[in-house]
Amino acid sequence: MRFSVGAATLGAAVTGALAVRYSGEATAGPVDRAVADALHDALGTAPRLDLLADLGNPPVVVVAAAVLAAVALRRGERWLAATAVVAPAVTGLATTLVKVATDRTYDDHLAYPSGHAGVVTALVLVAALLAPPRWRVLAPVVVVGVAVALVVRDYHYATDTVGGVALATTVVALSAAGRAAWPGRASSPLRAAAPAAHGPR
Repeated sequence: MRFSVGAATLGAAVTGALAVRYSGEATAGPVDRAVADALHDALGTAPRLDLLADLGNPPVVVVAAAVLAAVALRRGERWLAATAVVAPAVTGLATTLVKVATDRTYDDHLAYPSGHAGVVTALVLVAALLAPPRWRVLAPVVVVGVAVALVVRDYHYATDTVGGVALATTVVALSAAGRAAWPGRASSPLRAAAPAAHGPR
């Protein structure tokens, strides 16, 4: 449970710190500019990356959440099944609220934190908790891939994606902490996944 609470605290701290730093801004800061320039130099405009960026679109999220919930229910993991549905929804709502409060814009839309990066991260974390340990190494690959796509396709600043990932981590970690605190639950699935997350990397 301490691992889950720590992850939630760190995620919230990162989200909040970036919100304060970029509140009201409408241009890229030095970090965002450097990251965007490096990615554009390496990848160009890469239209095919839209496939990754689109993973955060509502229809894709709904289908992915339903599949993960079904898998979790089949394994008797009712809490994870609920998390698969609730975590993306809560993350999406939270990113919207933080966007309004932060008022950071990219072109003509509110940008921080990235809702697409957030909901994909929430789904990927649930998938990682359901997956065999050897497959969990793919979780950061998918999350980073989506973040890169959002920057390269000029939908977000890099720090927007970091904020979305951090916020989703907070939501899923809080769910894991709640599960650990539930009567009859000795440990959280996020804590159980911790050795695997640190081992292969």
